[in-house]
Amino acid sequence: MKILLRGFYFAALMVALVYLTGCMSTKLPDSYQVEPDVLEAKAGVVEFTVNGTIPEKSFHKKAVVEFSPYIKYDGKTKELKKFTLRGEKTEGEGTVINSATGGSFSYVESFEYTDEMRTGELMVNAKVIKGGKVQEFNDIKLADGVIVTYKNITHDEKTISAPSGYEKVTIISENATIYFRQNKHNLNWNLDLNKSGEAKSKMDNADELLAKG
Repeated sequence: MKILLRGFYFAALMVALVYLTGCMSTKLPDSYQVEPDVLEAKAGVVEFTVNGTIPEKSFHKKAVVEFSPYIKYDGKTKELKKFTLRGEKTEGEGTVINSATGGSFSYVESFEYTDEMRTGELMVNAKVIKGGKVQEFNDIKLADGVIVTYKNITHDEKTISAPSGYEKVTIISENATIYFRQNKHNLNWNLDLNKSGEAKSKMDNADELLAKG
């Protein structure tokens, strides 16, 4: 999803500048990091994280800034999780930013992608509140479109199985007969039976097989 979150903070900075001109003494943010830097739909879900830093002495201790991101597409809108920064003298939910030392924040969000969002736009409404003063900045455009590379992969694989011919064990045998004189343990190769052509041939085959290991 080409949600260039650099645009998210560019929009926030725009809010900050207007905020300053309204004498509310709040500035947004000085630096940030987006992971990933260009968002993308994966398996039908878009996920992203934004980490940012507010510089020291730039956020009023009684100020609250509310962000309401949403996706605008095909005449429809999809609201995303709201994100709030607030000074240390305020109460409620949100990330506390110290007016003297500044601070850091992390915004994590995910949403399901639909094909209608391919040409959509990421938008945000911002509201700056301090005491009885409220300033609203609506329909700030942050990014266009969605990267959907995963949809270009079609899983139409087919499997084919066939006998491999592999044998875990192959038995090879050769037989040869050795003759001994009756009641004798010592081998005598000069016995007529041991000297016969058939006996010698079989012994040669057996020796050749053993030589192969």
